[in-house]
Amino acid sequence: TTHGLNGEVKVKSNFNYKDKIYVNGFNFYIGKDKELYKLRNYRKQNEYDLLTFETLDNIDKVIKYRGSFLYILRSDIKVDTYLNSDLIGLNVFYKNKNIGKVSGIFDAGHGNFIIDISGVFIPKNENFIEKVDLKNKKMIVKNMEGLLWK
Repeated sequence: TTHGLNGEVKVKSNFNYKDKIYVNGFNFYIGKDKELYKLRNYRKQNEYDLLTFETLDNIDKVIKYRGSFLYILRSDIKVDTYLNSDLIGLNVFYKNKNIGKVSGIFDAGHGNFIIDISGVFIPKNENFIEKVDLKNKKMIVKNMEGLLWK
């Protein structure tokens, strides 16, 4: 949604690496047509992120994007770990047996995520995830007793 008259937009996001994308000049793609805009400024207000973009400098230019999604390219994000989206499609192994693929990741609130492994749901944390190997497209899980059926 818009915020004020100077083209600032209000965004609610649970993205874990905001420090990597909320930097001046970072490319964002906005709306269904994914139009490219460069970030000019970022500030936080309560639970919202307030963003301004280089050529969107008044409310008349941003109002058409109200209710739209912001997109970023994975290749633009420089992180030393994996993103939630990187896990989708990984083969999941428990005790050397393939138990399925990661088919989704859901926000459970308060920074907690649930991983859907072919209908089996596990928390995304170190108690259940032993290893993520993006190169070989696999995840090794542990402590699954009681979560799997035979």
